[in-house]
Amino acid sequence: MAKYKVGLVLSGGGAWGYAHIGLIRALEERGIAPDIIAGTSIGAIIGASYADGYTADDLLQIVSHVHMSRFATIHLPTKGLLELTWLEKLLQSVLRAHTFEALKTPLVVAATNLSKGEIVHFRSGTLIDKVIASASVPVVFTPREIDGDEYVDGGLLDNFPVTAIRDECEQVIGMHVQPKHYGEKLTNLLHIAAQSFLLSVRMQGSTQAHLCDAFIEPDLAGYHFFDFSAAKKIAQSGYDAARKAFSCFDV
Repeated sequence: MAKYKVGLVLSGGGAWGYAHIGLIRALEERGIAPDIIAGTSIGAIIGASYADGYTADDLLQIVSHVHMSRFATIHLPTKGLLELTWLEKLLQSVLRAHTFEALKTPLVVAATNLSKGEIVHFRSGTLIDKVIASASVPVVFTPREIDGDEYVDGGLLDNFPVTAIRDECEQVIGMHVQPKHYGEKLTNLLHIAAQSFLLSVRMQGSTQAHLCDAFIEPDLAGYHFFDFSAAKKIAQSGYDAARKAFSCFDV
């Protein structure tokens, strides 16, 4: 018998990940509370906040004040173009739980151990450093050091961490938020670095969709990876897609 009834999986995808907030709203409307959450990158950020007890309305209010100009600190390139200093400060001020064990809902955070070339699914210990590691897109953001090893975005090896919890759950609801076609103009080094990373992970959702009882992939055409100012519109896209999916699945 599975340990958990419902598991929730939230993929990485930059600002597209705001669609996860719409999914959470749809879950709330149906009275569904996941028993465990797994996330990568923005999915880990949203997932950690949700696991900490924040509602969809709370999350939307928080991210509505996030803009790329404040999202990271630009510095001379050594290991990354940007530092996630502001995000770390935000998580420190928002998250009431500073360890996995203190969260209201169990959480799994996927991050790539760059030193050893392997995926790690964190479930215990300090929380914020693992979430930051999971969101550290290679080249764009500086790797995060944990216990002597350098970690980068979990999307490099597991952008949609269904397998991390599939065997533990009776049902799994998953949202994948990377559009199949980006259509972005590569106007600077930051965009080129992000696009290169996205090309390496774009197929992960499709290959693991069959592992979900309800697989949700919202239409995010017209939005880009750094479109943090479009939080409400992207969240609405996630909500619309989730409601449509739930009408077709027994969840």
